[in-house]
Amino acid sequence: METAAPAKPLRLEDFLPPPPEEEDEPAPAPQEDYKVTRAREMKALRDAIPADADVEAMVRAGAGKDRMIDDKTLAAFGVWMDRDPLAAMRWHHEWENGASTSHFGFELRRHFEEGGGLARMNEYLAALPEARWSVLGPIKEIARERGNDFLIDLARKLESKGDQRSMLFGAFKSTAGLAPRLGEIREMLGVGNYGMVLGQIAGLDGSLELLEAVRQAGFPEEDVSSFEQAARKKAAESMSVSDYVRSSDGTGGDDRERWLQKSLPAFGEWEEDFGDGRISGDEVISRIVASAPDAAGMDADLREFIFPNLAASNPAKAIMWLQGHGGDWQQAVAKVTGNGLPDLSAEEAVDITAGLSDADQESSGMAKITADQFGNWFA
Repeated sequence: METAAPAKPLRLEDFLPPPPEEEDEPAPAPQEDYKVTRAREMKALRDAIPADADVEAMVRAGAGKDRMIDDKTLAAFGVWMDRDPLAAMRWHHEWENGASTSHFGFELRRHFEEGGGLARMNEYLAALPEARWSVLGPIKEIARERGNDFLIDLARKLESKGDQRSMLFGAFKSTAGLAPRLGEIREMLGVGNYGMVLGQIAGLDGSLELLEAVRQAGFPEEDVSSFEQAARKKAAESMSVSDYVRSSDGTGGDDRERWLQKSLPAFGEWEEDFGDGRISGDEVISRIVASAPDAAGMDADLREFIFPNLAASNPAKAIMWLQGHGGDWQQAVAKVTGNGLPDLSAEEAVDITAGLSDADQESSGMAKITADQFGNWFA
């Protein structure tokens, strides 16, 4: 006969109802875009202004001498723009005194975007020769946000060459779509006005890719050359350590120093440590490779690249370090000695040249440096 299994002891939980199933928390409501919120708030304020209200008086009263305005004054200005845009912009120009359009910029932009102002821009410019920036300022902001094609198309619709140039100066935020339209830009700018716009474009990411298009657009060679120089400088800012070192000519300069500060921010400390004798040049290279692994295996290139900086910190130590590694050290030294080494003493110059052949002394520039140092002794 089978023995019955022992009864399972009762628990309090056996008499309780099952817990309710957990419900997922509702996802937070998406945040409304600030511009949408702002537009809705300003519309409500404009709509609240009575149809017979003297909005000019409201604006003049609200725009105090402290140059601060509240939203009700801004809304009144918006209604004034809708009713009499010429009078509103004329007053705006006088009140801003040419400083900026920031105080009333929201309603100026709204008028041009939604109130038909873009279609009337030439009419406004003709009627307000003294207040051109109250027109050009907001339409330029609108055009910059809508992209280069819109901006160039809008500039072409302006009747005045001067207004076209004003629209193009400092207007571009990217190089997107510019290549096929550079000829139109050149035509609108007119002779003698190319440099400022080309310089601004050259400062944009990817500008170097436009070089051939700039040349084909018919810009003068001197402007093309300036553009190329500035575009290459911009491209260098984002180069990897290995690419920048390979493209370097082995000399110093402000652009190089800016790149070093951005790409190897600790380099200045390493340079000081080398100059004070705390680390060797080889240790500087090891630290560069540790910070930028893409530069691994480039020791010879890196030695020539960092030599101008190390020579500025401790010329004697830097020259002997570079010489000790062999290779074409004479050429690298010559690029630095050509500008003189004011911190190199005559004794140090003698120590460096003592073991050099006459040919090495001449090719490295050390013969002249040594002669100059002794000349200073007897001067």
